[in-house]
Amino acid sequence: MQITEQSKLSAMTTLEHVIHETQAFLDRQGIRKPTPISPKNRRVFLSWTEEKIFAKAEIARKMLDVHLQAEKEKIDLDDSTRLLEIALKALHFAIDPSFYSMIDREDILEVYDSNHVQVFRSFNFFRTCTYNLDDVLAHEWYELYERNEAVTNEMLNSISNHLDGNVNISSFSTPPHLLRERFSNEQATFMVRMKKLATIFSGPERKPAFACTGTAKLVPGFGVDIMNRRSSRKAKQQ
Repeated sequence: MQITEQSKLSAMTTLEHVIHETQAFLDRQGIRKPTPISPKNRRVFLSWTEEKIFAKAEIARKMLDVHLQAEKEKIDLDDSTRLLEIALKALHFAIDPSFYSMIDREDILEVYDSNHVQVFRSFNFFRTCTYNLDDVLAHEWYELYERNEAVTNEMLNSISNHLDGNVNISSFSTPPHLLRERFSNEQATFMVRMKKLATIFSGPERKPAFACTGTAKLVPGFGVDIMNRRSSRKAKQQ
């Protein structure tokens, strides 16, 4: 038991280190001041197995290394095309080169592996959201936000249809929609537009992964109170 606990604490030290390094990077970029890992998120991390903690730390490290490479090359965080090129090279993924011309500057980039685990997210995401990195790591991507269930299903259908089809690039059928943070104090709300999907390959015998692009704009004054009133009206109508 003691060895297991020591191993878990070692894994936590690794995760904390990469979180602190990422915070320092975001601070240098003028995006976010460093904050301590929240006690709630720390409890979540400690509830995991040693293997899961190390796996999350590895994902966070790869995300940071991509951005550190961009910083070294003096590439700004809004150059989404160049960031994706660096990320895919680091992850040993290949993509249809024509996808790069479809990426707009300031697009938020996300890359998912064949198990739909997010393995890369562009840090310009932190310019828009109020989450800290420990919030993002403590929850799966589908837990982080509240959105209309029909929109969520449409988005998942777009991904499924893309991966099942004989195409390398497609567009989301999801309409622009509101998205609200579940776990932040601000519970900020955004207007989100999901844009493009692209298949990613890591080898001839492996299932394809995918990348997607989108935009998110803060909706001022459309926070928790308004969203709660909308939920209350919906409940009454039912």
